[in-house]
Amino acid sequence: MKKRKIFTLCCFLGLLISGCNGAFDSGQIVPTYTITTPPLVLTPTITHTPVNLTSTITLEPSMTVTVTETPAPVMPIQMKCVDMVASLPPEGLTGKLIIEYQKYELSDKALLKNLETDSEQLFPPDPYFAPGHFIVSPDRNWFAFLTGSKVGNDAIIVQSANGSQRFVYPVDYQKWNWANYWLDNEWLVLQKYDQPYDSFILLNPFTGQQKPVEYRDFPELYPEDWAWERIVSFDPSFILAAYLGADVVGKYESYVMKLVLWDMVNEQKVAELPLFGYSLRFVRWSPDGERFAYVNGLKIKSPSPDSLFQADLVLADRKGNILYQTDFPSVYTQSDIPGFEWSTDGRYLAFVLEASDLPGRDGFVNHLMVLDTADFSVADYCLSPAQFSSLVWSPDSRFLAIYSEDKEEKTVQAMLVDLVTLQASVIGENVIPYGWLK
Repeated sequence: MKKRKIFTLCCFLGLLISGCNGAFDSGQIVPTYTITTPPLVLTPTITHTPVNLTSTITLEPSMTVTVTETPAPVMPIQMKCVDMVASLPPEGLTGKLIIEYQKYELSDKALLKNLETDSEQLFPPDPYFAPGHFIVSPDRNWFAFLTGSKVGNDAIIVQSANGSQRFVYPVDYQKWNWANYWLDNEWLVLQKYDQPYDSFILLNPFTGQQKPVEYRDFPELYPEDWAWERIVSFDPSFILAAYLGADVVGKYESYVMKLVLWDMVNEQKVAELPLFGYSLRFVRWSPDGERFAYVNGLKIKSPSPDSLFQADLVLADRKGNILYQTDFPSVYTQSDIPGFEWSTDGRYLAFVLEASDLPGRDGFVNHLMVLDTADFSVADYCLSPAQFSSLVWSPDSRFLAIYSEDKEEKTVQAMLVDLVTLQASVIGENVIPYGWLK
């Protein structure tokens, strides 16, 4: 009788143990272990302790495991909020600002504002009027602009900072000629539209020498005719070119976009950089030509009727190696970068960030930001420039000239920002700064 009770108890305990083990079997994969032991030798005599079958067995509560997801890292942004003051201290403010009027009755002329003497000078001289597309040479001694003429053709004018020298080149506005940027301190890159192939012209305004460059010289160039998509960006040495390329794939011949880095001397591809989305914008080389930056954008379908847009600023070297990329999607639901500019010394990148935590086009706020390429830190200066604000660096890379706008009042304000003292002041109403000369 005693042996039957013991056998019954052992079965009961076995069922309990089996049930406990089953409580943790939630579809998890349990590792299998193989244990090798010597053969078990049973002795004829079994010693046991009687068990009280009426005792209560208390089971420990099941273990509860809480899984905490590690949040994705958020890109750090330094807040360097500037104070608005009536006027900036004169220390360090040197040179001349190129300023364009926004009032129609004043739009025939632009202004050179001397920051040391506070004097102003109108330009260009008659018969030219309505200047625009201002670009300044890297050494800040010259500037070029497109202007209309009351007699004859429109013209590209190249003028010295002190106004003592001026070179005039008539252009056919119907062919959309304008100066895109300075390649270096001697050569201008001009955009020209000539069917069937669009082309560039490299112009030395001081000697009159010209070099034509055809789009057909760049393999895999994105084939659409949009000017902002087809701008090829040359490094200052005129050896490398960066541009939007495309591979044709699939039954319906859709495009897969990429950035192509092309060696024009050896006529070979240096690198291909993947793009997030359908476009590449604003490829700009650093003043020394050792690096280039671009905006990489992506449209994302969302549950709302509108798609989300996210953009980042990317920095790469001459070999196509990506050195740094911002991560604004980790901070904002939507982001866009309408433009950016290298500082004169090539250390900083100033840009306007449009950002929103909402889907659609509502809730966007513009931020003035600066990327320091020495340590890849990003700073927000708590100013809200216009979406397409000019970002004009001073020759010493200490100051920025920007403008803000009031869309309801249809007015703009130009202001100077001191990135060292973290102060800013308004320098004019209904004017836009476009360049900073020595």
